[in-house]
Amino acid sequence: MAKNKTSPTPKNIPQKPLIFNQATKIIKEPEVLIAPIPNTERNFWIVAGIITVCALIAYLPGFQNGYVWDDMFYIVNNEDLRQVSLKNFKTLVSDYYLGNWHPLTMVTYYIEYSLVKDTAWVYHFNNTIIHIINSILVFKVVEKLSKNFLIGAITSVLFAIHPLHVESVVWAAERKDVLYTLFLLLSFWQYLKYVTVVRGDTDNGNAVDVVRVAVVSVPTDNMSAKVVSGDTDNGNSGDTDNGETKNWKNKHLWYALGLFILSCLSKGMAVILPVVFLITDYFLLNRKQIVKIGIEKAPFFIVSLITGIISIKAQSDAGANATKVISDAYSFSERFFMINYGVLYYWVKMVLPTNLIAFYPYPQKPTGTIPSIYYSAFAGVLVLAITLFWAGRKNKLVWWGGLYFLIVIFPVSQVLPVGSALMADRYFYVSSIGPLVILAVLANKLYQKAATNKLMPGIGAVLLLGLTFLSFNQSTKWKDTLTLFTPIYEKYPSDPMVTSNMGWYWFGKKDNEKAKFYFEETHKTTFKTADVHTALGQIYFDEKKYDMTVDNFEAALKIKPKEMQNLHWMLGAAYYYTGKYNIAIDETKIALEKSDNKNQFAHNIMGLCLAKQGNEDEAMKRYQTAMNLDVKFADPHINISTILNHKGDHIGEIKELEKAIKIDPKATVAYKNLGVAYKSMNDWQNAVKAWQQGISADKKDGSFDYNIGLEYGQHGDFPNGIKAMQNAVAKGDQNAVTFLTQRGIPLK
Repeated sequence: MAKNKTSPTPKNIPQKPLIFNQATKIIKEPEVLIAPIPNTERNFWIVAGIITVCALIAYLPGFQNGYVWDDMFYIVNNEDLRQVSLKNFKTLVSDYYLGNWHPLTMVTYYIEYSLVKDTAWVYHFNNTIIHIINSILVFKVVEKLSKNFLIGAITSVLFAIHPLHVESVVWAAERKDVLYTLFLLLSFWQYLKYVTVVRGDTDNGNAVDVVRVAVVSVPTDNMSAKVVSGDTDNGNSGDTDNGETKNWKNKHLWYALGLFILSCLSKGMAVILPVVFLITDYFLLNRKQIVKIGIEKAPFFIVSLITGIISIKAQSDAGANATKVISDAYSFSERFFMINYGVLYYWVKMVLPTNLIAFYPYPQKPTGTIPSIYYSAFAGVLVLAITLFWAGRKNKLVWWGGLYFLIVIFPVSQVLPVGSALMADRYFYVSSIGPLVILAVLANKLYQKAATNKLMPGIGAVLLLGLTFLSFNQSTKWKDTLTLFTPIYEKYPSDPMVTSNMGWYWFGKKDNEKAKFYFEETHKTTFKTADVHTALGQIYFDEKKYDMTVDNFEAALKIKPKEMQNLHWMLGAAYYYTGKYNIAIDETKIALEKSDNKNQFAHNIMGLCLAKQGNEDEAMKRYQTAMNLDVKFADPHINISTILNHKGDHIGEIKELEKAIKIDPKATVAYKNLGVAYKSMNDWQNAVKAWQQGISADKKDGSFDYNIGLEYGQHGDFPNGIKAMQNAVAKGDQNAVTFLTQRGIPLK
């Protein structure tokens, strides 16, 4: 008997039988689905290669960037990194830094600084390498949760190159972000291995891709036929936790706990992981006995509690807890809508990652209330929630992704206000995994459909190139503080956080005028910091506005009396120049008490005050003590020379000044006094030589030229005298201008 011939089945396209719908009596052709991509070793390395190459390209500008913002505190100016010692190591692992306790992160800086000092590209490169590893771990975790290679691949590639992640990667100070994520994902991976063992699964932790062919379920009791296909169980095994073998000695559980502790030591944000475990158990792993799985995670919650308490204390001690300030500035309802706006922002910018900046402040209230866009955000959040709930009915990965985001973003959603930013790109780093999984689920669905399958590779390539380009461009914005904050200043010109950072940039560039402008703008608000007061005090000191110096130093000490205790000797110096010698002495005494009598600067200021009060013998003792404490300190030699000048000991005076110049060839005061000393001995030629050396030390100081001009004139060398005076005029010396003008001599 002859067999019927059938048409060949298209490759990788499971054929489905027709479905009979009893209600309509219409025969429908079922949707044709493409077989899922298998999780082979070759495919894994292709994904890892794409991640590595695209990430290196996206963050390449970061290797050329310098230090910005908190980098100065963590690395450049961090005295705790300067010397390898047990004392410094203990400080790094025990102290709070900018309101954070992250000892493991500080240890990485410690190791790097010991090897390469403050070579910026090394810190940026290491951040990028950790980020690449994190991206590969995202693939491993998501692929195992979804049992779908493509979902894991898309999620991990998006994680690797998304522009919202630039801040966490190219900012050296955000080492804590990439580092805690590394250990968090490793802990998550070990936990999934643990669940595999206790459930008795046989895939040894590897996802098994199964191509299922649609079948017909015969309808009964007026029920419509159902199609069972490859993505109806969402990649879940369907097993429940009944019959699980609980084994507290299981190595993977303890590996997960150990890695979780390392994550918490890298950044306190890691405390959310046990809750992530719970929603993963319930929605994806079908482990629904809440009490049992809760007890299982008791050690994790204990670690979270301890870390949380320490983190709260660190924030409080640093003054970063802004609850009172924000509560006073905004009503409860305004805060509610602002939180909604912040949450919605991440989803919008995930889809449209443009116009990203490093700082998003709380909104201003020019009309007495927050802008209307913040109120409308609530509607957007509501629509988003309804959409995710509806989509999650067919695929629980969607529910998991939405809940994961809410759990991870909660600590930085400003429900409990911390800092002065309503949101930040870096907050999306770890929390992005959930939303990116949802995007990957959508992309996988489009890939599986025969109607859209052929379009997906092209769309994917365009998105890959586009996001890589956007991240590359965003990385360039972190070149330096000026590049980073200029666009923020243009958008928020009155925000004190922005103006203070602009001030610090120019302060570092020694442009005191611009630095003073931005610092003064900062203090026009209620925002006051000890550091800005200190910087302003130093600027006013250089301008010889000593009363304003005193005001700013006093304000800094009032804000942070303990942290700013080294400021007492500087305050003493400011009081010395205002003529308040007794107060100056009191301040230097405090500085000496705080330093166990080992502050050479305080001894020097004390000597100056005693000399002004006529007690030159005691002043000499203070100067000598200062020199003994620091043999490279030139000022005491200059001050001793002044006392010797008063005593008529010009030879001794010259010796002290020569010692000062040897220690500090740029000590212009020493050159001036040396010339005066020689002049007092009627040795005008050596006086001129001393002042000429002073010109070499400071080419902008016209007083040297003025003194030389006087000497030449007094000794009949008028051509050289006039030439020296004209040089002084060119340098802005007003005494020279007056001298030449009164004698009718051209200024040039």
